[in-house]
Amino acid sequence: MNLAAVAAQLSDGWKGRVLADFGCVRMKLFKADAVGLAEEMHSDWDEAILMLEGELVLELDQVPMHLKAGDFHLIPRGVQHRILPGCRGSFILLDPEPLA
Repeated sequence: MNLAAVAAQLSDGWKGRVLADFGCVRMKLFKADAVGLAEEMHSDWDEAILMLEGELVLELDQVPMHLKAGDFHLIPRGVQHRILPGCRGSFILLDPEPLA
């Protein structure tokens, strides 16, 4: 599977596609748009982001972190996080939600 080609087929507006479920982890591909995502927090699981292309600003407990193509970041459980407006690109999200 070519991830860049799959991401190019996703429409804008935070559309995503589940790529795989393995163990207790779901692997999703997202295409970001400039709107950003509202703040959230997961008390029961960590999340991981791997940027494929483009860039975004991930805010963790109100501290901005710039991510660009090739960057990886683990978001620990219990940490408030959001994606600030103005981002673009695609990324892989790994988390255990929901595997039922």
